[in-house]
Amino acid sequence: MSKPASRKGEITHTDGIRLWDFRETPFSLTVEETKAIADFGKRLFVKQNIIAMVAPDDLTYATCRAFGVYREEEAHSTTKVFRLLEEALLWIEEKKSTGL
Repeated sequence: MSKPASRKGEITHTDGIRLWDFRETPFSLTVEETKAIADFGKRLFVKQNIIAMVAPDDLTYATCRAFGVYREEEAHSTTKVFRLLEEALLWIEEKKSTGL
């Protein structure tokens, strides 16, 4: 199985697998904005899916963790935040090999 292509700042998505790479695109969202984005995703993506997020700085990491908590509530999503792209790609491969 090939690894999802990723360039810094790119979001990739195939077969219920998402890789969000924030290495060069840090952001700051309010709690309300983070929850709204997660709620939108719950309505849009109703099949089992995984989201790996690469967030090297503390604020982006914390925001991604909060997003993951909201997204996993009553949804079919599994999320995980990583500091390094390589770790995220390994997790994706592991999830793919076990059928998500």
